[in-house]
Amino acid sequence: MAMRLSKRFLAIGTCAMIGLGVIGYDLSRLQSGLEAPSQDVVMRVYAQSEDFTPPPPISTYESADVAVTEDVTVRVYMRENPSASSNLLLIHGAGGGAWAWEEVFDQLPGNHNLYALSWRGHFDSSPVQDANSSDYVQDQLAVLRWIQDRNALPVHAAGHSYGAATLVLMAAQDDVDLASVQLLAPVVPLDYSLLQTALVPLIAPAFIGTANEAEGVFGGMFLSEARMQHWYETYASQPFSEEKPGLIAGDGLSPRWQTTLEDAYRRLGEENVPTTIVIARYDNVVVPARQRAAASLASARVEELETGHYVQLGNLSQDIVNILWFELQPAQRQIALDS
Repeated sequence: MAMRLSKRFLAIGTCAMIGLGVIGYDLSRLQSGLEAPSQDVVMRVYAQSEDFTPPPPISTYESADVAVTEDVTVRVYMRENPSASSNLLLIHGAGGGAWAWEEVFDQLPGNHNLYALSWRGHFDSSPVQDANSSDYVQDQLAVLRWIQDRNALPVHAAGHSYGAATLVLMAAQDDVDLASVQLLAPVVPLDYSLLQTALVPLIAPAFIGTANEAEGVFGGMFLSEARMQHWYETYASQPFSEEKPGLIAGDGLSPRWQTTLEDAYRRLGEENVPTTIVIARYDNVVVPARQRAAASLASARVEELETGHYVQLGNLSQDIVNILWFELQPAQRQIALDS
């Protein structure tokens, strides 16, 4: 009798272990394909950028508060030129703020108006306890309309990480007309398996706390330790950089949101919205292979750089400025596409 019970428990234990292994393997596939930089790459970045001079703070530029609702305003920093030929709206990612575009404000040629917003609950916009991607799209739409009321120039838009995803969601709407869309290390549809569809929404809330600990995650987004340290100490370690749980657990990882985002990427391709996706080869947040798949959905032009997730503030920030500048020149872009 005891022998039979032992065998039964052994069989049950074995099945449980196999089941946990299958679950663990299936969930790990969400991050499969990540590539770490070699020691040679790390040393080259160290030699090139450890003594960099930080750009002027975003607070040195003109700013305005844009009303979204009666209770919510978002701060917009701007660099305007009366002779500008176009507008560029810049959207930060989760836990970021308008400060995430300091390098772009400093380096992009001055014949374009620049506008960088901070979502509600971020940096110097209205403080809120929670928010999700729908709220952030609402913030972006308010700023877009505000820019269009200021001048009649075409509006281009660039978004980083989750800000790239909310930009896609905004750009796919019928009443939004953007001259071009630039997505830097974008959050993309995750193409869940059936098991992931069931488990991810249950597991995700447990990770929200660690996701909000900037010190634990922010460093891996840069190849340059000096650059990471500057932006971490100046901005990312502050309470306003704690992401609201609604973005990640509330909708960012839900199966329904994944489908909505996939449809929005596909809509960009169907509507022929000029789109560029910049992939960071050593992105430790969004798997580059998934970004390439999203580029196919959106019929997007792809640029790939040897840098980390924070592409616009990382070791190749000048390359990002050059890419953004290129997208602001419609004639040059068309020549490149035709060739």
